[in-house]
Amino acid sequence: MSFICANRFAKNLYGRGLRRLIAEDFHVRYYLNLEHAQPFVSDVSAYPCIAVIDRAQGDPTYAADLKSVAPDVLNEISSKAGARPAAQLAVFPSWYSDGAPWISTEKGSHDRLTALAKTCALLEESAEETRIGIGVATGADRIFVRQGLDPAIERDCQLPLIMAVDIRPAKLSWSEHYLINPFAAADDGSLRDFTSHPNLAAFFERHRPALSERHVARKRTENWYRTIDRVTLSLVKKPSW
Repeated sequence: MSFICANRFAKNLYGRGLRRLIAEDFHVRYYLNLEHAQPFVSDVSAYPCIAVIDRAQGDPTYAADLKSVAPDVLNEISSKAGARPAAQLAVFPSWYSDGAPWISTEKGSHDRLTALAKTCALLEESAEETRIGIGVATGADRIFVRQGLDPAIERDCQLPLIMAVDIRPAKLSWSEHYLINPFAAADDGSLRDFTSHPNLAAFFERHRPALSERHVARKRTENWYRTIDRVTLSLVKKPSW
């Protein structure tokens, strides 16, 4: 069976049961991660993958992280199916077992990470109350995430935001991005009162058509200008170490 679907099950905690089922009863023949490619006609933010699963347990797995879905790349891979693997494909004598996350499609990286996992604790287990998150999902980053302070919006509605590009191996280098925060200072999950923040209201009204099209807005139309995830303001002043 061949699946084209989101790849989040391959690494996230909620996918552990599915990964364990596959490891115990089936075999991953191919796993192509496409999250760094753009396989759709429209430019969308997605994390697709292609997984081919059979019952040939004991056979190798062929995997790749494709940066391109150009016809020549895909033809090269598909033409070698069942024969000598294409150069883009890494060969794994055995795939990840017992529900372990599919952390890498590159053999050398896989071996290094596996060795580290045997000797190093998980970050979430390193200290009490340590929690790893992906940040605030907005559903419209081009609207909510701004480079530099916007003088047309109230200052208390703009929160400093660390982006993935800001995190370097040696140090943190902030790119001065800000999140336009729709949540009230009460920190109870309620949204800003537009009467006390007219500039914020004007900003969101300009973008109302795009914001209202998001799933989170269609589900609760009165909260059309909220981010998907709640912004927890108390965390802003909490020490990070």
